[in-house]
Amino acid sequence: MKNSILGLVVLLVVGGVVGAALLFSQKNEGGMAIQQTEIVDESMEKKDASAPASPVMESEKMMNQQYMEYSPEQIIATTDKRRVLYFYANWCPTCAPADKDFRENFSQLPEDLVVLRVNYNDSDTDGAEKELAKKYGVTYQHTFVQIDAEGEKITVWNGGMIPELLDMVQ
Repeated sequence: MKNSILGLVVLLVVGGVVGAALLFSQKNEGGMAIQQTEIVDESMEKKDASAPASPVMESEKMMNQQYMEYSPEQIIATTDKRRVLYFYANWCPTCAPADKDFRENFSQLPEDLVVLRVNYNDSDTDGAEKELAKKYGVTYQHTFVQIDAEGEKITVWNGGMIPELLDMVQ
């Protein structure tokens, strides 16, 4: 009987020590997480306060006359050219190099060709862009849709940069 009482007391003491250790470590980890979050928030505030926001330059927003951001006005303004809608996502790992290629090498595009970058399923996508993706049946980013003067779909393909675009466009 004395052995069972002694065993029970030892078990309770060990359980209490383990429980207290777990409780203390959880509180400490929680405190560390809060502390780290506060440090990150403070550094972001300092960065925001010390550096003025870098507005997107109009030339960057426009990009150029052959590779530009989509807008309903640009669709109308470019009806006299061959038009390709490039459905791009800012989080897409294959879209970023293609975007860079189009920005840096737009001079390789024929003068009668315009590529309009349409935001797709990202933080920059607006309602008009969502409707455009729906209209042309676009289900994922890095999709190209060539349209005619009336906005009808001519051809669709996925992936690529300028060489693939030049191969696929009609």
